[in-house]
Amino acid sequence: IAASETGTRFVLNSGTAFVSTLPAAASGLEFWFYCGATTPSGGDHTIITPGITSPNIITGNISSSEDAAGSVINHARADTISFKDGKVLLGDFVHLWCDGTYWFLDGMCSVQDGMTTTQAG
Repeated sequence: IAASETGTRFVLNSGTAFVSTLPAAASGLEFWFYCGATTPSGGDHTIITPGITSPNIITGNISSSEDAAGSVINHARADTISFKDGKVLLGDFVHLWCDGTYWFLDGMCSVQDGMTTTQAG
């Protein structure tokens, strides 16, 4: 993903899992990612920060309608967002915007843990 694509709404619409790499952190960048009608099979769609040893600069919340209390599923700093094979559903989404240092995340999924955040680096 290029910084010049800021404002884009990406629809992840493939049965084959793939990786989307965010551009380097820069103030004002913003992207949306939606699960399309074709959900991943045999792996997860992932959104990652750039670099081999990625800093954990994604922070925020993914909520689920299955979560009875409506509480947060994920809040730790991360470098990977996963649209989980067998759990993510059409319309589940994340929104990311950057202040130049961190990527701030908000998202919603239908199934508990349909999307997760992790620290790979």
